[in-house]
Amino acid sequence: MAAFCLTIGIEVPVAMAMMVLLSMPRTHRLLLAVVAGTVLTHPLLWAVAARIPAGQWWPTVGVLEVVIGVVEGVVVVVVGRTPWRGGLLIGVVMNAVSFGLGLLLAPLWS
Repeated sequence: MAAFCLTIGIEVPVAMAMMVLLSMPRTHRLLLAVVAGTVLTHPLLWAVAARIPAGQWWPTVGVLEVVIGVVEGVVVVVVGRTPWRGGLLIGVVMNAVSFGLGLLLAPLWS
């Protein structure tokens, strides 16, 4: 649960910053889309990541993170009713920042 809360706490502000940078309207619907994408993908990633053999963790998680960024972007596009380019960019960037910060903060939970 802590990882999920941290993910939301990172991805929402990153998505909001991306909306400003892309001159996109910051609506409640778009914010809901960002959260919905994370709610959809986060449990799936953790369920799959727990089953990855140690020697294959990095390449597998790398691919999964890209796929999840795209899925979250599609949710932003569809639910948030945004253009494809902006929605996909938001999904990929917020996911990359979240993953990177998660790796940096992981030792705090170990």
